Amino acid sequence: MKLVIILALVAFAAARPDGDYSRYENFEVDETISNLRLLKSFVYCFLDRGKCTPEAADFKKWVPEVLETDCAKCSEHQKSLIAQVLEAISQKLPEEWEELKKKHNPDGKFDDTVRDLPEKLTYLSVMKFIIMSALLALAAARPGDDYSKYDNFDIDEVTNNDRLTKAYAHCFIGEGKCTPEGLDFKKWIPDALQNKCAKCSDKQKVLVARIIKALIERLPEEWKKLNKLHNPDGKYDETITEFVKQYGN
Repeated sequence: MKLVIILALVAFAAARPDGDYSRYENFEVDETISNLRLLKSFVYCFLDRGKCTPEAADFKKWVPEVLETDCAKCSEHQKSLIAQVLEAISQKLPEEWEELKKKHNPDGKFDDTVRDLPEKLTYLSVMKFIIMSALLALAAARPGDDYSKYDNFDIDEVTNNDRLTKAYAHCFIGEGKCTPEGLDFKKWIPDALQNKCAKCSDKQKVLVARIIKALIERLPEEWKKLNKLHNPDGKYDETITEFVKQYGN
C-alpha cells in the first residue's frame, strides 16, 4: 500500500502544470456540461465568438493541447475537466464541435486523438479515483493534529471579551473570517455539540465548553444560529447541557 501511495503521489506531482490551477481542484464541471447555456458560453469563447470568463479562458488555453498532444502539459485533473467539456460539446452542440475541430484540426491530423477522448476520459476518472484513494489513505495514516499549543491557551481572554467572542462565533457560523485558533475551535464544535467532544482531549473539552457557555449566556442570537447549524432538530439539547455543565465552569 505504501508503494501505491508513493507512486500515486509522484505521478500526481509530475503531472502538475507550470501554471497555478489549484482553484480547479474543486471545480464543478458538471454544472457547466449539464447547463446548455453555460456550455454554449464556453464553446463560443473557444471559437472567439463570445466573451470568455476567467474559467473559460483557461479551458481555451488547454483545448489545442488536448486535441493535438493529449494535453501533455496538463495535470491529470485538467485533462479530465477539459475532456468532459469537449465530450459534452461533441454530443450536445455538434455544429460548434465541427467548428472547433476545424479550427484546431483542419486537416484531420489529430482525428485519432479526438476519437479517443471518451476512452481517455474513462481512464482519467479511474486514475483520479486511484490517486484520491491513495491520498485519503495517506491522510488517514497520519497522526492526529498537534494541539499542544492550547495547553496554556488563556480562554478567559476570549470569553471575557465580547468582541473576541463574537469574532469566534462568526467564524463558527460562517459569517466572518477565522483566525488559526478560531479554525481549530470550529473543528471541535460539531463533536462537542453532538457527542460531548468525544475525540477531544480534556483540555480541548474545557476550552470549547467555555466558549459555548459564553455564547449561550452573552450572544444568544449567534448561539441560536450555531445550535441550528449543528443541532437543527434539538436532538442534542441534553448532550449540550451536560457537556457545558461538566466542562464549562
